[in-house]
Amino acid sequence: YRKIVAGYPDDLDAQLQLGETLFHFNPLRGRSIVEAQTAFDQMLKFDGANAAALDHEVDIAQVSGQARLIPTYAARYARLAGGETMDALPIRWADAWARNDKAAREALFPELERAAAEHWYSLQHTVVRALWQSDDLGDAMRLATMASGSPDADQQAEALDLQATIDLALGRPDAAREKLDAAARIAPKRKTVLYRQFWPSTLDFLPRERRLLRRDLEGVRKIADPDWRTPYIAGAIAIRLDDNAAAQAAISELEEAVADGSGARDAARALRARLAHSRHDDAAAMTALEEQELEIPFSKLQYYYRLGEPYLRIELNPFEGERLQNSFDFYDTHAAIWFAPIARLRARQLESVDREAARRQYERYLQLRQDPEPSLAPEVAEARRRLQLLQ
Repeated sequence: YRKIVAGYPDDLDAQLQLGETLFHFNPLRGRSIVEAQTAFDQMLKFDGANAAALDHEVDIAQVSGQARLIPTYAARYARLAGGETMDALPIRWADAWARNDKAAREALFPELERAAAEHWYSLQHTVVRALWQSDDLGDAMRLATMASGSPDADQQAEALDLQATIDLALGRPDAAREKLDAAARIAPKRKTVLYRQFWPSTLDFLPRERRLLRRDLEGVRKIADPDWRTPYIAGAIAIRLDDNAAAQAAISELEEAVADGSGARDAARALRARLAHSRHDDAAAMTALEEQELEIPFSKLQYYYRLGEPYLRIELNPFEGERLQNSFDFYDTHAAIWFAPIARLRARQLESVDREAARRQYERYLQLRQDPEPSLAPEVAEARRRLQLLQ
């Protein structure tokens, strides 16, 4: 697409496809969605009424600190949508946020509550907008709770997943597990919901509670008709349990699996990297990550956005930290889980080279850790102590 638009900048389809490719595939590659902005800008020069380009321009403006651009895009989108429709609710929310108009945001809540029953995916998308507000996620949790008002069981389960995501983002893993277990009871036939029950146990930045890890390792193995996610989740948990035999068995199973382009093979390499890192062999961990192909079909991207292990890459290569941190800003609803852990990791890395940047990272971390569960209290206390030393 780059070659096409270089020679034919007025090829609208190529501009749009370039923008969509960068927007959707960049996070998988550890790069920011902001790199898609130029293509969408060019697209809108020739076709100012393209809804997809306008929507993504709002996405990019919000995550990149360009809030001043959002009201213009929102007005154009509203004209295209034919007024203040439910389709436009996420854009209208972003517009109110960009103008710092709290009254306008508050006025949208009744419509958003109705959307839970009438236009659920607009409400879900609005939750993502709220996750990007760089605040304490209060609006996001309020919206996610509204999403439980859907009469559809699958959507109720998704709403609980949204709420669990925010609990994890706020340092409340036990509360998140309760909601994910409830979601599995509501939608027991949805495999994605079943797998999400065990996902918190794969997150390296959460405390290692061996009882829970063993429970989840056993539970994920019981999922009927398993796919590649069973060995991937089982392997990640086994590594946290220091069960090398189980980890190696999971890696071997993934290497033999066929799923979604290079997905299964890359999942095996991700586990190899985690296993090497757990053994303090960072060179081997980096080699495993560099061997990833990351050739995933577009229709399956939602399952693989973190396959490239950007959090681990930040640990292994602090010099790439800023770029990799920016790659977490994406419309994927689970991105918020990493906001606080990455802020804490980056703060530690920056203390000796940029005290002001380190201070901002600690402040963001503590903004999201105002009411953590007891298991995270020592970590939070240490962050407060280190922030005081930077004042």
